[in-house]
Amino acid sequence: MSRLSDRGWADPVAALVALTALSAGVTMYVGVLHGADDGRSDDRPADILDRVHDATVDDGVAKPANLTVPAGVIGEHRAVRARLSARERRWTAGDPRPPEGGAPTHTARRSIPVRTAPGENSSGTLRVAVWT
Repeated sequence: MSRLSDRGWADPVAALVALTALSAGVTMYVGVLHGADDGRSDDRPADILDRVHDATVDDGVAKPANLTVPAGVIGEHRAVRARLSARERRWTAGDPRPPEGGAPTHTARRSIPVRTAPGENSSGTLRVAVWT
């Protein structure tokens, strides 16, 4: 019959210390990753699209009358424009003209249902264009 020391068992205190050190290391690593973004998390086109979507959509359907670029979205950008389109119709909000320099530097889009008439929904697209 073999003894416990021959089986490679670890001392319980040493195992707890190792587990604590590993947990602390993982916690610090996650903290560093979380703080590593560029500090402009609300200024990315996808985040701006989320905010425009939240302001425009009611009960899962976009309503053209609600289309707006919420205050504070522009941040460090020169211009932000939102466009909702469905059935060859388009609605826009935000900056009416692009700034000098033409094409947007970043865009984001999402397919959503759009209320085109009372009781009538069509598939559509919500697009955000950002000039920096």
